[in-house]
Amino acid sequence: MAQRFTQEFEGEPVRLVRTSGQTRREIANDLGVGLSTLTRWASRSRDLEIDDPKRRQPCEDAAAELKRLRRENEILRQERDILKRAKVFFAKAGRLHRNLALAAPRRAFAIRRPDPGLICHSDRGSQYCSIDYQSELKKHGALISMSGRGHCYGNAIIETFLASPPRQPDST
Repeated sequence: MAQRFTQEFEGEPVRLVRTSGQTRREIANDLGVGLSTLTRWASRSRDLEIDDPKRRQPCEDAAAELKRLRRENEILRQERDILKRAKVFFAKAGRLHRNLALAAPRRAFAIRRPDPGLICHSDRGSQYCSIDYQSELKKHGALISMSGRGHCYGNAIIETFLASPPRQPDST
């Protein structure tokens, strides 16, 4: 007949397995129980701890916090990249005219040397629609993206960071 042990008795060998540094075989021999029995007790104890809602709560909270922090880091990284790239575009004058509009991309192309395919987004101001401005962008292989009429803020950030190409009519 199989020998029965109380839960209190089962708990002591499991504690020894975790803390004593002895092997399971040594502990089983010292206590006069089978190795498979001791392994089953340790496994059952571990399963009970995993299922315990009190023990699971901190893990779930930590996982949710880690997910939130990773998302926040990604947003901060994107904002930092926007500001790093924006600094080359600041030029100062009393009003925005064609030459000032040309100064920013020229400086940006000289400093950053982007690969062809860069999306340059602007509103539909006359300085951005000028032949000089458009040819400057095309010379460097940049794609020209303009806001819809009346929507001057457009979608530059979304196009840049989500890499969605601008919608332009087919040139047929």
